[in-house]
Amino acid sequence: MTSVNEYLKLIDDTIANGRYKADWSFLSAHKIPDWYYKAKFGIFIHWGIYGTTPWKQFSEGSANNSEGSFKDNDGINFTSKDYRFTYKEGCLYAFCMHPDSNEFCIRSLSKAEHAEVLGDYTVTACGNTAEGLKIVIDRQPASDKPLGFKISLLN
Repeated sequence: MTSVNEYLKLIDDTIANGRYKADWSFLSAHKIPDWYYKAKFGIFIHWGIYGTTPWKQFSEGSANNSEGSFKDNDGINFTSKDYRFTYKEGCLYAFCMHPDSNEFCIRSLSKAEHAEVLGDYTVTACGNTAEGLKIVIDRQPASDKPLGFKISLLN
């Protein structure tokens, strides 16, 4: 029978001799695979938010997907007006599919109590307008990957 210490040594040896190293210099030199850029939304949501349920509306914007939510990676040219929605524990999660500025308007929403941005950004302004929920963050995202907002809705 193999002891716990023998298993731990085997794990440590595998890590030490493995292909990847757990340090920033190695990770920053590692090229991001091309498939990652094509898998804009699906992989993000798959690894990101668990246990959510569909909201009353799947999406907003001209890049609507009539074939279902798992087809969002197949050559759709998203704009900053395209959003995808999901819901969990009283909060709506809205994802701008192609952020290109620090200002956002979610036209499907007109009554929100509070919004926060997911990631390393800060909401500097948030308000309900006739056009929809307007959110301003502290700076333009450095990437065109989806940007998520956690929104508390008013009853």
